[in-house]
Amino acid sequence: MRIGVESSHGFGDALFNAPLLKALSQRYGCKIGVAVRPHCADAFQNLPWVDNIIHIPDLHHGRAALKAAGYGPVHQITQNVKFHEFTASDPSHSLIDTPLLTGRQLGLEDFDQRPIFLPTAAEMSVGARYDDGLPNIAVESIFTSAQSWADQRALQIIVDAYKDSHRICWLSNNGAPQARYMDDMLRWTRREAVTALQHCQTLFSVGSGFFCAALALPKHLQPKRIVCMWIDELYRYRSRLDTLRWHDNLIWVRNHSELEAVL
Repeated sequence: MRIGVESSHGFGDALFNAPLLKALSQRYGCKIGVAVRPHCADAFQNLPWVDNIIHIPDLHHGRAALKAAGYGPVHQITQNVKFHEFTASDPSHSLIDTPLLTGRQLGLEDFDQRPIFLPTAAEMSVGARYDDGLPNIAVESIFTSAQSWADQRALQIIVDAYKDSHRICWLSNNGAPQARYMDDMLRWTRREAVTALQHCQTLFSVGSGFFCAALALPKHLQPKRIVCMWIDELYRYRSRLDTLRWHDNLIWVRNHSELEAVL
C-alpha cells in the first residue's frame, strides 16, 4: 500500500497534520506521500514517516499528482478544507481538532494531535547562535494575517518597547524597521528561524505558521510566553489550547492598549 495525502494550505496547518500522517503510517505500516504547495512544503521535511513531498500548483491538485506518482489510496486532509467540512455540522468545531476528526474518518484511533516540527541538527545549530547573552523576542510581523487585528502601529509599539534592550527577531521576509538589535532573519530558512524561538523570551504572534511551530517545540524549548494579537472567532484555538496546555503562558490581547499592558 502506498498512501498519499494532500495537505496544501499553509505551513502551520501542515505542522498540525504531521501527527495525522504519523498515525496513518503506524496504522498501515507504510510511509506517506504528501502533495503540497511549495510555500509550505518545508513543514514536512525531516519527518521519518514521509517518503515523498510532491509540489502541486494549487489546492485540489494533489490527487492527480499522487496517482501519477503511484500512490493509492489518496486522501484530501488539507486543514482548511476539512475544517469547513466539520464546522458545517458543528459550528463550535476548533481547528485544533480537525486532524483528529479527519483521522477518525480514515479509520484511525485518536492520537496525540499536538503539531510536530522535527528540526535537523544543522537547523538546531542556527538556533543555538541566539544563546549569546542578549535577550531575544520574536515578532510574527506579517500583520495582514486574516485573523489578526494587529497593524503597523502595533508592531511599532513592540519595537519601541524592546529596541534598546533586546534582539528583535523579525519573522517576515520584508519590512524590518531600524533598531539597535534588529535581526531581519533573512539569512535563515524558515525552519532555521523556528529554532531561534527556543531562546526567545516572548513571541508576538499574529496567528500564522510560527505560532504553530512554537507549539510544536518541546516545552523546555518554547518561547517563555506567546502574546496572541489576533481574534479567535473563526478557528477557535483558545478554549482548546486552555484545555490541552501545549504552552503554559499564552496571553491574548485584543487591541493596542492591552498590548501595551503586557510589555
